[in-house]
Amino acid sequence: RDSTGDWSSDVCSSDLETCHESRVEALKYFSLCLGTITSPPRTYINYGATFVYLCTRRSGYFIPMMQSLLPIDLVNIRRLTLKLRDWLINDDCVFRDAIWKFTNLKSLLMLISSRDEDEEFRTPVAEHVLMSVLAWQADELNPGFRMPDIKIMVLPGLEVDSDPAEYAPPTTRGERVADHFHEREIQALFSSAV
Repeated sequence: RDSTGDWSSDVCSSDLETCHESRVEALKYFSLCLGTITSPPRTYINYGATFVYLCTRRSGYFIPMMQSLLPIDLVNIRRLTLKLRDWLINDDCVFRDAIWKFTNLKSLLMLISSRDEDEEFRTPVAEHVLMSVLAWQADELNPGFRMPDIKIMVLPGLEVDSDPAEYAPPTTRGERVADHFHEREIQALFSSAV
């Protein structure tokens, strides 16, 4: 428990090895999870309170990581944290389809570096662009989809964990924002013509 007497949101294995009574009490709130198709679960999480940070060290790891998650985690993870890079370096549909697998997702926190190159994605517009990506064709392809609460958060020092060469070039990122505004203009024209 923390200083207020509440359980913290995550527990490491060593916390559960202290004594039998502590383990029994902790397991009322935490489940063993985050296994993959090739390795058993090793992390204890309180799905209702924990933000699960799925960290990719290199750009090519996002797709294999998402493909290897167990169905139980895809159903139970409610609060997910990813690097914004995981969206920017992948095709919009690939990213959207990966997020759609989290069937009970309530909150999606996207981390971005404090680098100058990332400035355009530290604005509220970026959240709207990402929402558009996740909502695209949802009515036809994923009718049960519920939009999670999306936040983009600057994390100074995140660039240390990322190779700038792995990011989509600024022109490609700028095209995503421009495409979003173009799509909204078309929707406005279509709705006013009907």
